[in-house]
Amino acid sequence: MIDLHLHSTASDGLFTPTELIRKAANAEDSMLALTDHDSFEGVGEFVRAGAEQGVAAVPGIELSASFNPGELHLLGYCVDIHNDLLNTLCDEIRDGRGERNREIFSLMKADNLPVDYQDWLNSLETPSPGRPHIADYLIDQGLVKSRREAFARFLSEGRPYYLPRFNPPLERCIAAIHAAGGITVVAHPLSLRIANGKLLELLPQWRELGIDGIEVIHPTVNRQWYRRLEQAAGEVGLLASGGSDFHGAPEEQRYFGKTSWGSAIPEELSLIPKLKEYLHNMG
Repeated sequence: MIDLHLHSTASDGLFTPTELIRKAANAEDSMLALTDHDSFEGVGEFVRAGAEQGVAAVPGIELSASFNPGELHLLGYCVDIHNDLLNTLCDEIRDGRGERNREIFSLMKADNLPVDYQDWLNSLETPSPGRPHIADYLIDQGLVKSRREAFARFLSEGRPYYLPRFNPPLERCIAAIHAAGGITVVAHPLSLRIANGKLLELLPQWRELGIDGIEVIHPTVNRQWYRRLEQAAGEVGLLASGGSDFHGAPEEQRYFGKTSWGSAIPEELSLIPKLKEYLHNMG
């Protein structure tokens, strides 16, 4: 089983790092990557569980970067989780998210919703809370029935309690991941607010910026676009990666370790030899 884009309870996922490893433990030659948002809190547990369960466990991260026309998510693989430059950047991103959280609660409180920021904050165990955790709180308060409903009614852009947040420039995120010895990959490129044809034109520009790869397999990518993205990436020297972006919500269960069309994520992705080399060198 291959899945190079997973989230745990250390950010906004519903499964612990160990539970994610166990989901792949019975499959031969499994490789998973933990890519929590702006946090390495779960990486130690993830790597230890991988060693115990015989699963190749890759340390990673997902950063939110400023990118015209809005936001780009950048995955970093094989990073030194103790790197000062990268950790400072993560602290700044988390601080920005924290300020937005407070402002969202202020807006909800002003509309007389039965919410309390301190009560919500005290209930959390994650070091990197964000909108998914607010969505869970709204479920607990009986205001919605699912994360999907919470975003659709309240938290997505254009909804009453959506607010933008601080995102560092893409170039700074690339530099920080590279400074930590990592590999940079654009996450879910088809989710960007640009036409798909324009996306293909951006690939050589991303390569010039120092991006190493793109995610060609993701729940937002169908079989046709997987093939187009993989071919286009190879033509400009970008590595191909893939993952389910699994957070653990019931509607995502079908995607863990799988493509959007239901087959296993292929081992032939060009990023995988780089990850295997890293794991070999780490012993």
